Amino acid sequence: MYVYICVCVQITDAIRIEKRINLRLRELLNLTTATESWDGSVVDLAATLAIQFSYYFAPPSERMQNLKRCYSTLCRIMDAHPQKQCTKKYLELLQMHLKNNPCDPARALIEASAVAHQKCPTDISILKTYIDANAFGTRVVHLRKLLQSNVKDERVACCRAYGSVYLELLLHRIMLEKTEVYSAELHRLRAAVKNASESVGHRDDTFWRLLLLVENDRKDARRASEAFYLAYADFPWSKALIMDYKDVKAGEHEKLLDALAEKKLRIRCEHEEIAMLVH
Repeated sequence: MYVYICVCVQITDAIRIEKRINLRLRELLNLTTATESWDGSVVDLAATLAIQFSYYFAPPSERMQNLKRCYSTLCRIMDAHPQKQCTKKYLELLQMHLKNNPCDPARALIEASAVAHQKCPTDISILKTYIDANAFGTRVVHLRKLLQSNVKDERVACCRAYGSVYLELLLHRIMLEKTEVYSAELHRLRAAVKNASESVGHRDDTFWRLLLLVENDRKDARRASEAFYLAYADFPWSKALIMDYKDVKAGEHEKLLDALAEKKLRIRCEHEEIAMLVH
């Protein structure tokens, strides 16, 4: 929005641009017919552009302060309006700033991501930012408790199930960077996969496929076979799971595909599947 203003009337002074943005945002807030879609609203978009302006047009030494002040003001005046996209952009700018200025304290991102997750508990990208900001030290303990806590909302439970597996994969990756590949402890990841699959009613084979991939990367055939057969008990229909397992034990997946065909869970070969789709 402010880009459009700058181009049309050729305004280059930051103060005048800020006034134009404030006026336009005030007009949008006073509208009673503002529509909202799955990706936000026009008010949310205007607020997103406003915080970008507050960050990029400020002197480097004042960017963080300007960003935090602008976002606090926007949250206060937009209390009755959706703020998801604005919040996500705020977190993105905080992450970028801390990456470019590693000596600055990360508390702002930690606190902002926690508040954002409370506001939007079903947004997976916000949850990822929250996990990334807290995946160190004793914060991991509190993070695990949150992700493994029982909630009545099915969508929140599903989102946190994915988050719990992502957390353990992230910690596993961090550990691999510090130790030898065979030294990494995987008991937490295995437990997280099992609990996450149960929490979503065994509707998604992604969790077990991730664990199978990790075990296969470690060249642990026994653990990989164990992970596969535990998964196969809940997902006998998953051809992708079987195809993943063929990299662990050659020839075994053909037997399993034959068993699926005998149980009439799938037809005999891919050629027949193509013929059925064509006709």
